[in-house]
Amino acid sequence: MNKQLLIVLILILIVLLVGGGLWWWLTQTTKTTPPPIIDPSQSFPVPPRLVVPPPTIPPTGSNTPTTTITNSPPPNVGQPNSRLTTLSERAVAGAIIISDKVIFLERETGLIVELNLVNREKKEIARVPLGPAAGGQINEAILISQPAKLSIWFSTGAGAEKNYFRGSLALSSTSENFILPEITPEPLEQNIKTLILSPDRDRIFTLIQVGEEIIGKVLDLKTNKSRLVFESKFNDWLAVWPEKNQIILTTKPTSQGAGAVYSLSLRNDKLERIIGGLNGLLTLTSPDGQKILYSRSAAFGLELGLYDRQKNTNRVLIISTLPEKCVWSEDSLIVYCASPRILPPATYPDDWLTGEVILDDLLWEINVATGLNHLIWSAEPGLGDAIKLQVANQRNKFIFTDRLTNRLYLIDELIP
Repeated sequence: MNKQLLIVLILILIVLLVGGGLWWWLTQTTKTTPPPIIDPSQSFPVPPRLVVPPPTIPPTGSNTPTTTITNSPPPNVGQPNSRLTTLSERAVAGAIIISDKVIFLERETGLIVELNLVNREKKEIARVPLGPAAGGQINEAILISQPAKLSIWFSTGAGAEKNYFRGSLALSSTSENFILPEITPEPLEQNIKTLILSPDRDRIFTLIQVGEEIIGKVLDLKTNKSRLVFESKFNDWLAVWPEKNQIILTTKPTSQGAGAVYSLSLRNDKLERIIGGLNGLLTLTSPDGQKILYSRSAAFGLELGLYDRQKNTNRVLIISTLPEKCVWSEDSLIVYCASPRILPPATYPDDWLTGEVILDDLLWEINVATGLNHLIWSAEPGLGDAIKLQVANQRNKFIFTDRLTNRLYLIDELIP
């Protein structure tokens, strides 16, 4: 073998060695780091993306059987075909859908506006005075349609210093001229932190700060009599009233602490823990009170799950969002969720709750029986940061509030 051929062979060998080493380095550095295994000491563990076999759920009560976790089918992504319509020019405190109409209350003006979803006709029907008697600008409001009248429950004030009021409007008194009827606000008990209405709209539940404790009262709106049903030294609770004799209480969420969900029976005022041990826990209970949509802080940001109380089963869903962006169908079979197109890196739900993170959402339909997800709204640039989702027109229209501006929007022409 001559000297030149030997040099060529050596050069080829060097190139192969260097190329092979470079290929190996690239394949190792681009591999995805597997998610960490969940700490089995949590009392309601849910593994990230179910990459590792999950542990069973320890009992949450003395007679609660263990629960296994099942994965959800992958999402069914459709093609964009949608329209987004602005319904309010100003920030809205609350809204209600009545047949083909939306009635909403403006925060800054106190105007109550009726808007027809079919022809988009809009008219002002009443006003809530915003003077000292009503405590200034309205923060949040609950609007309830009752026979021949519209009832309103609203809060004013800044931060934790809330003042609650109620009022009503006889629907026959709405005027077509420029003189609007005014709703006279009636102040409620002081130190109310939370107020919710029963599904039958005949009672209210309030959480009231008394010294260092929180007490819960149920007020019968027909008799105007109240009774004490709940006491706690823990001061921060989120409450919903899904069905007649049951109130669901969730500890206020933080990624740094484990939260829990409790059921308060109004038949015997007994408090029962449903699930617990999840950091950053937020929930949304179905109208029948048997299914709980929940989110929790996770290694990859945020996870959404569904717990069935009757079947004692738990399913981790594919999409990542917060229950505050979701709404249940009346039959508790479908849940609709605004879910971010891209989930920005952050500490959830803390950074979202404080406004440090703003999301841009798509709209999903989730069948709770099968776990199948169907994308029903996917236009660019997205819905914005959608909250307070409501279903209109037999599930083919939705309204929501943009969290950044508090303006009201309509989602129309959904993906089939």
